Amino acid sequence: MAESLVVPGRRAVAFGLEHAMDRLVSIHCDREPAALELPIPSHVNVDRTDKATLTRMAGKGVSHGGVVACFRPPPVRPLKDLDPTLIDAKGPIVCLDGVTDPRNLGAIMRSALWFGVPLMISPERRTAPRSGAAAKASAGAICTMPLLRVPNLARALDTLKKQGFWIYAAGAAEGSTTLDNAPRNYPLVLIMGDEGMGVRPNVLKRADVVVSVPGEKKPEFDSLNVSVSAGIILSHFFRK
Repeated sequence: MAESLVVPGRRAVAFGLEHAMDRLVSIHCDREPAALELPIPSHVNVDRTDKATLTRMAGKGVSHGGVVACFRPPPVRPLKDLDPTLIDAKGPIVCLDGVTDPRNLGAIMRSALWFGVPLMISPERRTAPRSGAAAKASAGAICTMPLLRVPNLARALDTLKKQGFWIYAAGAAEGSTTLDNAPRNYPLVLIMGDEGMGVRPNVLKRADVVVSVPGEKKPEFDSLNVSVSAGIILSHFFRK
């Protein structure tokens, strides 16, 4: 069975209904839908569901506010079908390497949608699921942001390089350059890595440029949350 996106919370559900209505699978409320003031078309059946069931659907610790919807995920094209010219007209591709927290995945999707990212790529393993927590953190962006899972991220980057993409990786290792000094070459791919380990060496060596976010480091405080870093770096490349 194809993956279904579980989207909890009024704001995220409202975004999905407005922008992905053609992929709505079901919608569940613990009260009359009119009370939630959601843009639900009259022909759509709403399943009255008790709060405990909604909580199980949304996932542990995820607030749903009395409504959960399920959507089919946005379609994605294989790498070989990507047109670098069209991608360049929209924004960078974002690759996630070892981002395992679904809330970080959702927050990055939210920033990616804001800055015109046409596609996100992540490995099939060691990656955050598109869970209710991710959907909530994305404010509904998960309903429209295509995510391509690949078996081998390094090979996927090799394919993109052959198609003419510049590969950028976020990192503060020796040899990195700050955003202020980084070249802006298009079309481009931005790799964001695990907060602890960063981008894996085998993936990092594919990068043409390693960029870091300038800031004041302090003992035991030498980096930003990966979703915050992604937003800052995407902002830099958005202003081309």
